[in-house]
Amino acid sequence: MQTKFYKIIDRRINVCLLILSIFIIPFLANAQKSVELLLPPDFADKAFSHIQDLETFGPRQAGSANEMQAATYIQQQFLEMGLTAEIEMFEYESFEFQSLDLESTDVHITPSGLGFTPYKNERTHQGTAIIVDPEAPADQYIADSIVGKTIISYDMSRHFQLLQYQPELIIYVDSIDFLKLKDVSETTFHLIIEGTYVKLKSPNVVAQIGKSSDDKKEILIGAHLDSYRDSPGAGDNGSGIGVMLELARFLKQNENQLHAVVKFIAFGAEELGVLGSRKYVSAHKESLKNCALFFNIDDVGGDGTGSIETKGGVSNLPESLDDDLSIKLVQEPWEGVGSLWRVLPEACLMNFITTVNHPAWLVTAVEESVKESGLEIKYATNMGSDQMSFSVAGVVSSAIGIAGENPHTPFDTIEKVNKQSLSKAGELTVRIVLKTNRLLKK
Repeated sequence: MQTKFYKIIDRRINVCLLILSIFIIPFLANAQKSVELLLPPDFADKAFSHIQDLETFGPRQAGSANEMQAATYIQQQFLEMGLTAEIEMFEYESFEFQSLDLESTDVHITPSGLGFTPYKNERTHQGTAIIVDPEAPADQYIADSIVGKTIISYDMSRHFQLLQYQPELIIYVDSIDFLKLKDVSETTFHLIIEGTYVKLKSPNVVAQIGKSSDDKKEILIGAHLDSYRDSPGAGDNGSGIGVMLELARFLKQNENQLHAVVKFIAFGAEELGVLGSRKYVSAHKESLKNCALFFNIDDVGGDGTGSIETKGGVSNLPESLDDDLSIKLVQEPWEGVGSLWRVLPEACLMNFITTVNHPAWLVTAVEESVKESGLEIKYATNMGSDQMSFSVAGVVSSAIGIAGENPHTPFDTIEKVNKQSLSKAGELTVRIVLKTNRLLKK
């Protein structure tokens, strides 16, 4: 009886092994083959090396000598790869405070920053302010009762959280001064702002593979080169620059496969409100008519899953506005060079930050690239970087981000950059670019 039992088991094992050899093993082999990387094995190491070089310049704040050094380095890298590369300088005005004086409940306080729109030229504000603690439970404040009013708060890093209340003005004070006001729900205030506009310059570095012509489509890949104030900017956005430079090397080596002109743009002054990309779009309106895709790489050195923009379809494309405030908001910074103010969401700005341009063909190209690469990614709507400038201009646009934990801080250093994420960002980007390239051949 035992012998018969073992014979049955042996036959079943043999059948299983046969099925495995005929169906499963070839399937696994094909699956493995389908996720072979397009980029060379040393891609991440080379991208990482660029981040190390950029970090040696120190914080690359917009308008600084360090930012210009970074631009020169990037241009030189492009040239050594055999691309054409130029630095396009652009000028802008930034409002800078000379003094801020806040009188509230008989106490004089010097604000640490403001949420306001300097281009309205309103320099005196007074009335009743609502004290808002951004760490308080969300249901503590009735949002409707705050719309159009003044908020006094602290911690400007919570700026976008406070914008949900749609205030007319946000006055930021330091944590010690905030404690003096925290026990009251609202207070009378009088604020006087004195300041001036200063002219500054930043660089965009523009490189390309192939020769432009009236009938040739273009694919643009972008990443911003500046860093936030006192941050080394290794992840944000040294990582994006490193990945973009090595993508340029790879695509130059495979130039014979390209049906489109491929341009690479390192934007200056992104941290002032995607200023470099806005200036580029304004200066290149004609050539952008041939742009099939703009793809942005911003902060891709983190160790999380990461995101790619695909959601939202093509929506909220804004109508052109010609009032003085809207024109100023299109042309100038949304944050002070000293990071002491951030703009409030005026109508023109709300149009800008809610626009997406993700047609069905792009969504398909992204999803196929993710599937073929075997890499995990989340799908997002508007992730808020230079791609917004192109979406508003009617250009199909997307972006990838794999954010680290310390953006906009002195702790955004090279030690925190994940090389696997650099490979992932590069692999997904090049697949999407090559799929777009093949579509242009049809």
